Amino acid sequence: MSIFITGFWILTVICIVLYFATRSALPASNDAKFKNFQRTYLVVYLLAMAGDWLQGPYVYALYDHYGMSTHDIEVLFVAGFGSSMICGTIIGSIADKWKESELHFIWNLVRPCVCYKAFQQLLDSDDRTSAGWDSHFYIV
Repeated sequence: MSIFITGFWILTVICIVLYFATRSALPASNDAKFKNFQRTYLVVYLLAMAGDWLQGPYVYALYDHYGMSTHDIEVLFVAGFGSSMICGTIIGSIADKWKESELHFIWNLVRPCVCYKAFQQLLDSDDRTSAGWDSHFYIV
């Protein structure tokens, strides 16, 4: 059995044990508004996750089209998920401490700079095809 299958089963058992250990400690809510909110949130969350998972093969094919090796593509995916994990944790804790409006203000300052830099790099590159422009802004 591979290390990934073994790891999957170990983590599955840990999740099941934690689920049952904390389930009895949390009181159930009988509020109809809260249950409706939970259902709505879950539907939207699952649709967002499905959309994210569906784009993966297309991004992989895009990188493959540009001649990247399988190993390089795998490294990019792992780096992307790893940076999301680390930055998401840090940004999440900052968002809990700061006001949301302050974070929106910072985002509105940083994002145009990133887009400008990406656009400048694209103008300096030799790839003037439609696919090059689409892929570059997809990655940004």
